[in-house]
Amino acid sequence: PFVVQFGRGWAGSTTFFVNNENEFEELRRKYHDIPVKITEFIKGITLLNNACIFAGKVLTSPPAMQIPSFPNWTSLAAATRGRQWPAEIGPAKTQEIDALTEKVGRLMAEKGYRGFFGLDFLWEDKTGRIFLSENNARLTASAPFVTKLEIEALNNREAERLPLTAFHLLSFLDLKEAESLSYLKTEVCGSEIVFRNKEKSALLVKGSFAPGVYTFSQEKLTLKRKDYSFFPLADKEVWLPATAAGRLINPEVEIGIIILNRKILADRSINDPAVFVMVKQVKSVLMLEEC
Repeated sequence: PFVVQFGRGWAGSTTFFVNNENEFEELRRKYHDIPVKITEFIKGITLLNNACIFAGKVLTSPPAMQIPSFPNWTSLAAATRGRQWPAEIGPAKTQEIDALTEKVGRLMAEKGYRGFFGLDFLWEDKTGRIFLSENNARLTASAPFVTKLEIEALNNREAERLPLTAFHLLSFLDLKEAESLSYLKTEVCGSEIVFRNKEKSALLVKGSFAPGVYTFSQEKLTLKRKDYSFFPLADKEVWLPATAAGRLINPEVEIGIIILNRKILADRSINDPAVFVMVKQVKSVLMLEEC
């Protein structure tokens, strides 16, 4: 198999795993005049690393592990399902990813780029090698979540430092007094799960699900407080925002998100079965109807 990627896309929506000639010809018929990137399929773990070019420096944050695909959450094999911090890949691989990020950032800075960017990596099962797979030269899908994790971690340490996204904003303000600021790479912990419309048609949201902090016990979600922020979040709590009533959700658009302040991956799989029950309950409350 090999991988076909288009220049524009979001959350894996234009990345395709091609297994045979028929699948390749189908893509050619559907997108016959669009340039693509074709690469070898590498079996392994998908990692990400956010960074920022600020005042001539490349600031790198701790890497995260991408959450693998599940059929009930998306119909696309390459779609983004969420991410977990920390990646737990060991100091040697973390340093290797940092070095690659620094090298890419230097090349971007030489071309005049400034601000936030995110790199995707593959850690190959067979050889243990790290491959750079994608450069997202923009604010990434993980930026809002990791920013909140960083702010909470810095507050807990009573550190008067700024999250990575703050340096993104500062990089465009040209404030001389800001150039002396330093970024404190902070170890954070949390998981963000995204579930999408996996159907081929749009879904109408007929029910209403209040965004907020929930507890989960005895196979049931219970609203603890309505809130558009997930801090503070206790160990057995989750933050759950979902799409609004009356909305049409197109294929592969987000239905909802689950935020936890803990790790949920073990051996590349979600080790908390409660997560799957939560997704099912949210969908039930939303009363999704195919259009």
